[in-house]
Amino acid sequence: MKKFFLIAIFSIVGLFQTNAQEIGIRFGEMTGNNVAIDGIFSLGEFSRIHANLSFGDDGVGTDALYDFLNEPLGDGFNWYIGAGPLLFITGPFYLIVSGEIGI
Repeated sequence: MKKFFLIAIFSIVGLFQTNAQEIGIRFGEMTGNNVAIDGIFSLGEFSRIHANLSFGDDGVGTDALYDFLNEPLGDGFNWYIGAGPLLFITGPFYLIVSGEIGI
Protein backbone atom coordinates (compact mmCIF):
# COMPACT_ATOMS: atom_id res chain seq x y z
CA MET A 1 0.00 0.00 0.00
CA LYS A 2 2.92 2.37 0.71
CA LYS A 3 4.20 1.85 -2.83
CA PHE A 4 0.81 2.84 -4.24
CA PHE A 5 0.75 6.07 -2.21
CA LEU A 6 4.29 6.96 -3.28
CA ILE A 7 3.56 6.27 -6.94
CA ALA A 8 0.35 8.32 -6.78
CA ILE A 9 2.07 11.27 -5.10
CA PHE A 10 5.03 11.26 -7.50
CA SER A 11 2.68 10.96 -10.49
CA ILE A 12 0.63 13.95 -9.41
CA VAL A 13 3.75 15.99 -8.62
CA GLY A 14 5.17 15.02 -12.03
CA LEU A 15 2.01 16.27 -13.71
CA PHE A 16 2.29 19.55 -11.82
CA GLN A 17 5.90 19.95 -12.96
CA THR A 18 4.84 19.95 -16.63
CA ASN A 19 2.90 22.84 -18.14
CA ALA A 20 0.29 23.63 -15.52
CA GLN A 21 -1.67 26.82 -16.02
CA GLU A 22 -2.66 27.06 -12.37
CA ILE A 23 -1.37 25.30 -9.27
CA GLY A 24 -2.75 25.90 -5.82
CA ILE A 25 -3.74 24.59 -2.43
CA ARG A 26 -7.41 24.43 -1.47
CA PHE A 27 -8.89 24.25 2.01
CA GLY A 28 -12.43 23.07 2.72
CA GLU A 29 -14.53 19.99 2.08
CA MET A 30 -13.50 18.14 -1.10
CA THR A 31 -13.18 14.46 -1.98
CA GLY A 32 -13.98 13.57 1.62
CA ASN A 33 -10.94 15.50 2.91
CA ASN A 34 -10.06 19.06 3.91
CA VAL A 35 -6.79 19.97 2.09
CA ALA A 36 -5.96 19.50 -1.61
CA ILE A 37 -3.17 20.29 -4.06
CA ASP A 38 -4.95 21.44 -7.18
CA GLY A 39 -3.76 21.92 -10.78
CA ILE A 40 -5.23 22.84 -14.16
CA PHE A 41 -3.50 21.75 -17.37
CA SER A 42 -4.46 23.13 -20.78
CA LEU A 43 -4.99 20.64 -23.61
CA GLY A 44 -5.89 23.17 -26.25
CA GLU A 45 -8.18 26.10 -26.81
CA PHE A 46 -11.38 24.37 -25.65
CA SER A 47 -10.33 21.63 -23.20
CA ARG A 48 -8.26 21.10 -20.06
CA ILE A 49 -7.54 18.64 -17.23
CA HIS A 50 -8.45 19.70 -13.68
CA ALA A 51 -6.66 17.37 -11.21
CA ASN A 52 -6.23 17.35 -7.46
CA LEU A 53 -4.73 15.26 -4.69
CA SER A 54 -6.54 15.63 -1.35
CA PHE A 55 -5.47 14.72 2.18
CA GLY A 56 -7.24 14.62 5.51
CA ASP A 57 -8.38 12.48 8.39
CA ASP A 58 -10.50 10.29 6.14
CA GLY A 59 -7.73 9.13 3.75
CA VAL A 60 -6.23 10.16 0.41
CA GLY A 61 -8.24 11.10 -2.67
CA THR A 62 -7.33 12.02 -6.22
CA ASP A 63 -9.30 12.96 -9.28
CA ALA A 64 -8.64 14.06 -12.85
CA LEU A 65 -11.57 15.74 -14.59
CA TYR A 66 -11.64 16.48 -18.32
CA ASP A 67 -13.23 19.93 -18.76
CA PHE A 68 -14.82 21.15 -21.98
CA LEU A 69 -14.55 24.94 -22.19
CA ASN A 70 -17.43 26.65 -23.93
CA GLU A 71 -18.19 29.98 -25.52
CA PRO A 72 -17.61 33.14 -23.49
CA LEU A 73 -20.52 34.61 -21.55
CA GLY A 74 -19.04 38.09 -21.78
CA ASP A 75 -15.72 39.83 -21.27
CA GLY A 76 -13.37 37.16 -19.89
CA PHE A 77 -16.05 34.77 -18.60
CA ASN A 78 -16.18 31.22 -19.98
CA TRP A 79 -18.38 28.43 -18.69
CA TYR A 80 -17.26 24.82 -18.56
CA ILE A 81 -18.47 21.31 -17.76
CA GLY A 82 -16.28 18.31 -16.97
CA ALA A 83 -16.24 14.69 -15.84
CA GLY A 84 -13.68 12.09 -14.85
CA PRO A 85 -12.61 9.42 -12.35
CA LEU A 86 -12.27 10.01 -8.61
CA LEU A 87 -10.22 7.59 -6.50
CA PHE A 88 -10.56 7.64 -2.71
CA ILE A 89 -8.44 5.43 -0.47
CA THR A 90 -9.71 4.95 3.07
CA GLY A 91 -10.94 1.88 4.98
CA PRO A 92 -12.88 0.80 1.88
CA PHE A 93 -11.62 1.68 -1.60
CA TYR A 94 -13.79 3.94 -3.79
CA LEU A 95 -13.61 4.52 -7.54
CA ILE A 96 -16.30 7.00 -8.57
CA VAL A 97 -17.22 9.10 -11.61
CA SER A 98 -17.17 12.78 -10.65
CA GLY A 99 -18.30 15.93 -12.43
CA GLU A 100 -18.11 19.70 -12.23
CA ILE A 101 -19.64 22.73 -13.85
CA GLY A 102 -18.54 26.33 -13.38
CA ILE A 103 -17.80 29.80 -14.70
